This record gives sequence, C-alpha cells and structure tokens, in this order.
Amino acid sequence: MEYYSSIIRDYLSYLKEWADQPSEVRLADQVDSIMSILDIEISKIEVPASIDEFNEAEEDTSHFEIFEPQTESGQAEEESTISKLIPFKNKTKTKLRIGVGINGLIGTHEATTVSQVPEVHTGGSWFWELGLLRSVPLAAGLNKPSFNFGLHYLVNRFSFENDVIVSLDQNGAGVFVPIKDVAERSKLRVGYLTIPLTFAIPMSKKFNLEVGGYGGYRLFTKQKLVYKQNAEVIHEYRYGRNAMNNWLYGVSFGLKFYGFEINGKYHLSQLFTDKSADNFNIFMIGTAIKLP
Repeated sequence: MEYYSSIIRDYLSYLKEWADQPSEVRLADQVDSIMSILDIEISKIEVPASIDEFNEAEEDTSHFEIFEPQTESGQAEEESTISKLIPFKNKTKTKLRIGVGINGLIGTHEATTVSQVPEVHTGGSWFWELGLLRSVPLAAGLNKPSFNFGLHYLVNRFSFENDVIVSLDQNGAGVFVPIKDVAERSKLRVGYLTIPLTFAIPMSKKFNLEVGGYGGYRLFTKQKLVYKQNAEVIHEYRYGRNAMNNWLYGVSFGLKFYGFEINGKYHLSQLFTDKSADNFNIFMIGTAIKLP
C-alpha cells in the first residue's frame, strides 16, 4: 500500500509542477491532503508476527529472477522519468483569435505627372483578422514564457479622402492615381494569409508582453468606386494585383493588462514591388480576444 501511495504522490507532484490553472493546483493539494490521512491510517495497520515468520520461512527466491534492464547511458532511467510525465506531455493549447483595429499607410512618395499621395481617412480605414493560435509553454508552472504560432486571415481596408485608386504607370509600377466624378470615398481592400510567430513573456500575474513577427501571402486586392451620373448611382469593383507585393512580412508587439490586449503590427514589406517609386508600408493598432 505504501508503494502505491508513493506512486500517487509522484503523479501529484508532477501535476502541480506542470499545471497551468489555479484550480488544477488546488485540486492536487486536496488530493495530497487526503493521501496524507491515508498514509497515517496505513501506518496504524499491524501485521501479525506469525505471518512474518511464515513468510520468512516459506520465502524462496531461488525460483525468481530479478530483471535488470540493460541500459545505455541511463536510457532506462530516462524512460522511467518520461513515463511519469505521460499524463501531462501535451501542453499545447489552440485558441481562436479575433483581432480588429485601425490601419494606415506610412512612407515616401515620388511626385510624377500621374501619381498622387493617398490621404487615408482614419475613420474608414481598419483591419480585421481571424485565425487559430497555438501556445507552447517554454517552462513549467504558471506565468511562464511561451511560444505562439498559428494561421490567420488578415484584411486591410483603406478609405481615401482625396479620391485615388491603385493603378499602373507607364513603366508598369504600382501607383496611386486620382479619379474624378466619384460620389463616395474610394476604398481599397487587401487580403492576406499570414503565419504569426510570437513569444509571450509574463511580466507579472496581470501584465504580459508579446513580441514577434509574421509572414504571409497576398490573396486578393479589391477596389470599390461609386460614381453618380445624373440620377444614377454606379458601383464599380476592380480586381487586380497592380504590381503589389505578393509576399508579406512584418513585426508585431502586444501588451495584455488585466485581460485587455493592445497590439500593433508593421509591414516591413512595402505595399508595391521595388519597381514602384511609392514606398508605402502598412501599420496597424488594435485589440484582440482569444476564445478557448
């Protein structure tokens, strides 16, 4: 009985070491207290002396072989340790992440006869992303750093004050050019499939810091124009790459305080290919929630 009690206590110690929820630690402590009471009761059990003498007289180990596993560099000991961790080996957690916020353009513009600097309307320019995020603890216990990775669908949406659209110049480079006779602000949407890679660093029980980066691929580009001719309103949608970068990469950071998260992202890759004289990068500031 004492042997089985020690095995249970070993599992409880590993559970408390690897548990990442306070409720799990409290449950392990309750079971541990029950085992302490059980050990006291087991110690009170008296074994008759006659049984001991009988066991000593009848015990014959000549018919038994003691199995000693052949180990190389402590392989058996290592496997024994791993076997104790089997109930707690899978420590990864996958969550659904939803992020929203505002975005804008920052960069330089080379004036030409056809191009124009885009003036982003902040109130109508936003982003949203949806995806799965998996967390892998880098150490045992609560409030330990972790590595996060996943797969996200990201959409950047822009509304322009000065009525411009993305087009190509005479050299085939992507530029913003002005348009006329529009009834509403012109809009641009760019969709990406991204892979985030971040490190979450708990600074305290209520404050977390997250830093990392991301990479991805452009899925689509869509522009919306609304014209008004006399009493007729015309909605026009344009699809096309227009010399935009297909590949995306950038850096990200996040601050989580009492459960509220603020994050930011910056596309290190430019909006257009190197052929373009307009060097614009996308930045984002927003918040996110994670659902189990």
